[in-house]
Amino acid sequence: MKKLIKKFLSYFLVGGIAAIVEWGTFALANHFVNYEIATVIAFIVATTANYFLGKYMTFKNNEHKKSDFIKVFIISGIGLLLNMLFMYLMIDKMHIPYQFICKIISTGLVFIWNFLSRILFVYKDKKEE
Repeated sequence: MKKLIKKFLSYFLVGGIAAIVEWGTFALANHFVNYEIATVIAFIVATTANYFLGKYMTFKNNEHKKSDFIKVFIISGIGLLLNMLFMYLMIDKMHIPYQFICKIISTGLVFIWNFLSRILFVYKDKKEE
């Protein structure tokens, strides 16, 4: 259980860094394109940063497996769909006028999905079972 808590805290740090990358990218892109496209651009940049940071800092996985990269993007793609759903609900249905605040809330809601799915499907350490 201690290893899981340690991984969660490390992933929280990595996720925080990736979130800052995502929010910064979103804020910049949102000046040039609509929020849907800005969300996708921010997703691609942040997921790439999150993959490399998580791989080396949280999950201590130095192997270079193409399948891990693909799994992370598939899992993150589901997270993107959830993120887009939350953004749509808040902006278009609930009429919250602050798109950046909606982005922060959406990121927080998707965080747990991303962490658990990486543990269960990408970096599952068989030695810890």
